[in-house]
Amino acid sequence: MAPRTKPSDDATTAGTVSRTYRMAVKIGEDYLTIEETVSLPVAASDEDVQSAVALGWRIYTQQRAAAEAQILEARESYGGDNERPVLDSQLQRIHQLQQLLGWNAQELEQFLSDRGLDSVRLTRQQATHVVQLLRRIHDDAQRQNSPANRRQIADIQRATTAQHLDVDALVQRLFGESIALEALTFGEANQLLQAIEKHRRARA
Repeated sequence: MAPRTKPSDDATTAGTVSRTYRMAVKIGEDYLTIEETVSLPVAASDEDVQSAVALGWRIYTQQRAAAEAQILEARESYGGDNERPVLDSQLQRIHQLQQLLGWNAQELEQFLSDRGLDSVRLTRQQATHVVQLLRRIHDDAQRQNSPANRRQIADIQRATTAQHLDVDALVQRLFGESIALEALTFGEANQLLQAIEKHRRARA
């Protein structure tokens, strides 16, 4: 059964604000709760908050990966599908995702090998995990190539104004061409925000 996730909780304690990613995973007849928490100072400046926004997607991805690793370990220790051979339908889905990602056979094998897996000896549980990972890699790639959102553009304009930066020159230096803010992709906007934050820290 797929894990049930609960929206992140915000809590303020002893000078920090904590955000928690929580998952309830059914294993057999029992449920296992897994949590990953990130905290920021309550007295964070606007620039600190802006930096957190730019890093938010990376934090979320790492939290999710850590939670999924715990889920896989828990399910494998419980038994069940981790001993049953992979289904043909699962192998077909893996192959479909491999094609969507533009990977060749060697790249897929390397991906599996990095995680201690072998396509020839995959179990059903391992195949389910691989499908989830590949799907999310594809979804993340799609997200990175989607248009920059209004919040990102507003954050870039606010930060460059506050630091007296020439945003056009910064874009040219970062991407090697002149690109209007509205034409940036989600991933490019995040790169630009990270470059602005790096510049702020260097001047601090």
